[in-house]
Amino acid sequence: MEGKRNYENPYGNLEKCEDPNAECFKCGSKEDLYRDPYIDGLCFCKNCWEERLITEKLTELGMEEEIPFDE
Repeated sequence: MEGKRNYENPYGNLEKCEDPNAECFKCGSKEDLYRDPYIDGLCFCKNCWEERLITEKLTELGMEEEIPFDE
């Protein structure tokens, strides 16, 4: 499935961020970082990627409102 994300194993499509100084762009975490494939040098942690992938999937299904996430 070229061009589609694999939501069952979303991290298999993402490159681990190995930079020792890197941190999650959204929350600042330094653990389980993955590179953004569209924005060079930007990394997100596993939790923030999960939130992002869920939002992308819901948008793909036609939901347009922002999804509230518990903090």
